[in-house]
Amino acid sequence: MNPFLVTYDLRKPESISDYRRIIDKIKAYGVWAKVSESTWIIISHDTVSSVRDNLMSGLDLNDKLFVVGIKNDWASVGITPEVADWLKNNL
Repeated sequence: MNPFLVTYDLRKPESISDYRRIIDKIKAYGVWAKVSESTWIIISHDTVSSVRDNLMSGLDLNDKLFVVGIKNDWASVGITPEVADWLKNNL
């Protein structure tokens, strides 16, 4: 299983459903943590390109998406204890 950092920027969201599309696609991976408002970590057997391609279908053409593979090396400040525990258990 591979951990990926996913972050997005919806350039001109027209409604909450614009956010719901990308969030539903992220949550469909099953193992995920919401690190900040538009930053997530997911766990998948997919490649980074496959994750990107899958998530793109939840975005509009002018939106931005960044997906990067990560490893067990992280530091943070201000995240919730639940997210910190998730990171410790999954990365």
